[in-house]
Amino acid sequence: VSAGWLELQSASCSRGIRFVRRPKVILPDRSAVASRLKNQFGAVPPAAQPLSSLPASDRALLVSRINVSTVLATTTIVQAIIKVASNESLSVDAPNTTEPAVVLSDLGNVAAAVVQVVAPSQAAAELNLTLPTKTYASSVLKIDRMASDGSVVSHEPIVFTLYTTDLSLQVMAVLVFSDGSTQAQDIRNQGGTVTRLVPGAFNVTMTHTSTFVGYVPNCTDGELNGDETGLDCGGSCQPCPSPSPSPSSSTSVAAAAVLSSAPNANPWT
Repeated sequence: VSAGWLELQSASCSRGIRFVRRPKVILPDRSAVASRLKNQFGAVPPAAQPLSSLPASDRALLVSRINVSTVLATTTIVQAIIKVASNESLSVDAPNTTEPAVVLSDLGNVAAAVVQVVAPSQAAAELNLTLPTKTYASSVLKIDRMASDGSVVSHEPIVFTLYTTDLSLQVMAVLVFSDGSTQAQDIRNQGGTVTRLVPGAFNVTMTHTSTFVGYVPNCTDGELNGDETGLDCGGSCQPCPSPSPSPSSSTSVAAAAVLSSAPNANPWT
């Protein structure tokens, strides 16, 4: 387990937040996961579709049967069925490893959540999601949330920590696929933030439920991302150019210069 994970665990405990890491139940394939979900919860949350595609009666049944958070996994996907507690941070591992992919520190005012974690290389196969060409730095994280009656809760603030194995990474950008969309936007354009906490761990805040993935921004991609303050400039990139003076101010400066350089510039003498 990474040193960053242990450091965040200690910090959470010091604030009175219980840090939980549920053991994964390893299953051979997706059909075995679906069978286990059906037997335990009476319904199978869809992997490649929004949770809203599940009938309302099935969602209500699912929430009513979540007495404790459960984590199921194959070699390519981890699925967590979560009973949300306000004083609990839940760690979910990346597939096929014991390293954490995410710590869910605040899922908002909801009763339950369904969280799926896959490697970027498995996003198309497991989530029917085609990622744009980028250098990815974290697992893909799909989050759905529900109220106690099973209704889907989307627009509720959420806070979590994304992990990367690149401990030298200073700036991470995050792509967001909102409400089942296959079109990605940078999280900053959706009202979210990304902040480096410790090596390998980045705190993410967001205003609504989405699918998320961290990537390495660069200063030549033609996008406003990472810690840039302008398009491909500012922050870790080269400084942004100074704004050009407006025509009116340029005229005023030029006129003042001519006036001050003329002999007897004072019109009253």
